[in-house]
Amino acid sequence: SVQASDSMAEALKLAESEPAPEVIFADFHLDDGTGIETIVELRKLWKTDIPAVLVTADRTPEVRTAAEAERIAVQNKPIKPAALRAFLNQVTVARRTAAE
Repeated sequence: SVQASDSMAEALKLAESEPAPEVIFADFHLDDGTGIETIVELRKLWKTDIPAVLVTADRTPEVRTAAEAERIAVQNKPIKPAALRAFLNQVTVARRTAAE
């Protein structure tokens, strides 16, 4: 299932009543912060390093560096379906490997 929110505040409120997801997708520009900040806060709330993707049209090195410092993958808009599939496959393989 998919849960969606429009802001960091809404995402954090939703997270209080939901279990941790398998993956987080966040847009970089949110009304009340950045996707990077939101992912970091969600990981703290759920106390786990959830795989995450930052979706952005901002191609500056600063955004990429900030995301990578938090172990967040970056996908530039428009997202290519093959790139999205590859990321989700990586997450699946990593999860299976960790379970073994």
